[in-house]
Amino acid sequence: MKNVKMNRMGLGGNLAFTLVELLVVIAIIGILIALLLPAVQAAREAARRMSCSNNLKQVGLAVHNFHDAYKGLPPSALGRGGGLDTYWGMGRGTYYAGFWVLIMPFIEQQSLYELYKTGVGCPEGYTGSMHGAPGLSPYYFSRSVWNNMDATLRKEISSFGGYRCPTRRGGGEQSSTLGQGAESNNLDEDLWRVVPGPVSDYAYVVATNGNPWYEFGRHDSSVAATETANQRGPFRMANLTNIYQPGTWQVRDSMSWWSDGTSNQLIVGEKHIYQSALGICNANPWSGSDPKNWEGGDCSYIPNGYLAAVGSSRAIVQGDNMDTATVFPIRHAKETNGLHLNQASFGSWHPGVCQFLLGDGSVQALPVTISLTVYGSLGHTKDGRAVSIP
Repeated sequence: MKNVKMNRMGLGGNLAFTLVELLVVIAIIGILIALLLPAVQAAREAARRMSCSNNLKQVGLAVHNFHDAYKGLPPSALGRGGGLDTYWGMGRGTYYAGFWVLIMPFIEQQSLYELYKTGVGCPEGYTGSMHGAPGLSPYYFSRSVWNNMDATLRKEISSFGGYRCPTRRGGGEQSSTLGQGAESNNLDEDLWRVVPGPVSDYAYVVATNGNPWYEFGRHDSSVAATETANQRGPFRMANLTNIYQPGTWQVRDSMSWWSDGTSNQLIVGEKHIYQSALGICNANPWSGSDPKNWEGGDCSYIPNGYLAAVGSSRAIVQGDNMDTATVFPIRHAKETNGLHLNQASFGSWHPGVCQFLLGDGSVQALPVTISLTVYGSLGHTKDGRAVSIP
């Protein structure tokens, strides 16, 4: 029988690809991967954004549950700044905890809340009084506390992820250290009153009648009534029977304070933080040529009086007359051009949007290009304007 030679595609022959065929296959695989990768990244961002939105929803539930339990809204701050005490060198209430600590029992963080309530922040060895007033331990948190805190406790406090957006940060322990200006100021208690510590990506809304946004926490007796009245944001300072005893705090407002309606009131949002400022709390903010210094960096959300509020709150509007008020735009994710300096704004790392919690507990993703008229009205509790959320 005649032998028949089989080519390489025939039965029993040697199978092989030419170099051209191999290159074509590799190219096709590369194209498929290139097409698939953006879809995978988009899916991951969608999941991260959903997780971030869920964090805000939990905050919303906490605010409503707090209101049910205390018959009022969570105070923005227990701290009342307004000058340093000449003896102890501490701001009067500057380092007291505020909104983000007070809602902790309602987001299943009772143990963390108890640490602040029972005096985790009492200055080392401090058992006396300040000019006849009781000690400062309840709700107190300062640089000296953070710098001398037990490493295990510091890790516990910094590991709570409910106040962080996964688009901006990973998991695990997240806290800030002192940055620019640390060498020129007193490391423990200084005039700038910014505090390193556990960090967050959310801030409650501040709107004031002409005063700098961070001065909502100044509360010397001579200006207490005026500055409390000038607050137009959703949360105001607590009522304290004694400014040296934050344990005496009482709620100031019910939801009737949101006179424009709960569904038309922004109460919490994602705060803008420069990429280069993540993990850094500038000890001397609002100075120098680097734009990130004009926000105080990435400071702790725990203390909440005067300049310490840079870690807890952000501004939307200044001014009572919405026709002439200053509205601070939402910043783009990677904005580093120094616009809107001297005011800390809201802004996220989600492409094109920033997520906000409304008074009714819903979460909305507002476009960064939102009309400033609409945006300012949504941040002001009593402007009386009829606006719709885009």
